[in-house]
Amino acid sequence: MQVVQEGLAECQAVLRIELDASELESYLDRAHRRLAARVRVPGFRKGKAPRVVLERAVGRESLLEEAMEFILPEATDIAVREQGLAMAGLPQVEVLEREPTILRATIPLPAEVTLGDYRDIRVVWEDVAVDESRVKDTLENIRRELAPWEPVDRPVQMEDLVVMDVNGTCEDREVLRQSDLGYIVSPDPMPVEGFGSNIEGMQAGETKTFTLSFADDYQDPELAGKPCEFTVHAKEIKVRALANLDDEFAKGVGQGYDSLAALKEDIEGRILENLQEEALQVYEEKVIEAVLDTTDIVMAPLLVEREVGRLVDELQGRVQEIVKRPMGVDEYVSLMGKTQEEIHQEMHPRAESRLRRGALLSKIGEKENLAVPDTKIDDEIGRMVNEAGPRGQDIRRHFSDPQHRQLIQRTLFTRMALDKLVLIAQGKEPDGVEAKDDVKGKD
Repeated sequence: MQVVQEGLAECQAVLRIELDASELESYLDRAHRRLAARVRVPGFRKGKAPRVVLERAVGRESLLEEAMEFILPEATDIAVREQGLAMAGLPQVEVLEREPTILRATIPLPAEVTLGDYRDIRVVWEDVAVDESRVKDTLENIRRELAPWEPVDRPVQMEDLVVMDVNGTCEDREVLRQSDLGYIVSPDPMPVEGFGSNIEGMQAGETKTFTLSFADDYQDPELAGKPCEFTVHAKEIKVRALANLDDEFAKGVGQGYDSLAALKEDIEGRILENLQEEALQVYEEKVIEAVLDTTDIVMAPLLVEREVGRLVDELQGRVQEIVKRPMGVDEYVSLMGKTQEEIHQEMHPRAESRLRRGALLSKIGEKENLAVPDTKIDDEIGRMVNEAGPRGQDIRRHFSDPQHRQLIQRTLFTRMALDKLVLIAQGKEPDGVEAKDDVKGKD
């Protein structure tokens, strides 16, 4: 095999790989054995047809195509090792010629990270506090959720529960038919903008027909922007029977509280915990941005493009969950109202940002000599097993594989590096103190 490095720039190496005749023959023999097991040749049992006979039956191009499945990964791997390169991701391989076999492989290399004086960076932590109004709002929401519904003899008002039969038709297509539907009247656009306000004022036993149009960006493109005729028959109107906010009410919430004051204290504690978590996420972003401003990072364009592809796939998956059905790339692009190139361009900054953060934290971890002990990996797997419930043992088997354990190791390593940066930005690096607890001011 002849390997020539044609270029090395932007953390990418380009290799020209040429197989000699004997190497190609070896791959063709392997391709023959695998192809013979699948192709039936008259006069021979499966897997028993000689190579010359099989090649005559399927054609040399088919045999070469089969051989390429071995050649591309294996020849590239050998070439990378010969050149002493460290791959940061899967290579991109182009077949220049099939016979003789000549390949061009673009190898993404690890990012080049030049750190600035990150240990001199300081970011001010802003304490958070719970506004009393949030406690009151949460308490009122609990009160409403626990309130039973009682019939009322009056016209429908907002926030009432209406038991009704409803039918919706759009261009002779029935889009909604339900009997005894319990619908809480609100200005929210469910199932369509204006539905709740049309129900408001109806009496029990009344039937009403009205026409509303779906929004132009409605999740079902076949209904988007089109008018729909709804017929509603109101059967019963109910209103929440709200309890008094007192100690007796508190005893009926969750596992029960001794007093209303105890319930309020618990609510305030939960809100504060959420606020601290949100504040920590914001703080971590500020720290990372501050360190990135002093850091030079060069990344392989191939890695960025692949990250863009992953982000686009994630977005397409979320859209498919919304519309409750799979869709092809063309339909997805049409639904988004943009070209595939425009979608990729929009995702490019986000993809680059994600990779820059990962490269930075990896470099910080190396610089600070951080290491993830096996016990931490075992603890993390144990946590996931416990949270998985009945699927716990499947999770444990999955992460018994060394490659999957390495994924956890990388995640924990990144977390440790970020925690270290947070401590540095605070000007505090005590041994044995978790970054999150230190930032929040806990003992």
